[in-house]
Amino acid sequence: MVPRDRDAAPPPQSASAFWFLLLLGPPIAGVLVLWLLGANPLNLAVVAAALLPSYGLGLAPALLAGLVDRWCAGRGLGLTIRLAAVLLAAAAAAMGLVIPLFSQGLVQGWYPLLVGPVAAAATLLVMLLHAASRAFPR
Repeated sequence: MVPRDRDAAPPPQSASAFWFLLLLGPPIAGVLVLWLLGANPLNLAVVAAALLPSYGLGLAPALLAGLVDRWCAGRGLGLTIRLAAVLLAAAAAAMGLVIPLFSQGLVQGWYPLLVGPVAAAATLLVMLLHAASRAFPR
């Protein structure tokens, strides 16, 4: 068995998880938010209207989650630790966007505080989709 170089590029599998998170994370989070607010997330007009804000707020958490996933995969960490780190990174990044607004009174109520759990849930769904897509041979 050849020893792996620590500075080597991460395996290709982590790159595909990165793109899955970056492309699918924000829209799935937007659909989850619509569902939590009582809107019909299957209505195409509503989902289309929510895409821009979803990418605006969700791109940073998805990017950070993808980078953490890539880093964890490159280090050869186990699936449980990798998933926990990615979910924590997504939730922390999403809360990092909302907490300054919440603390200055620019957003009110408890709905903005759902951003962290929604980001973690969307990340979990995307990671499950990625695992399912790799389970089937091409």
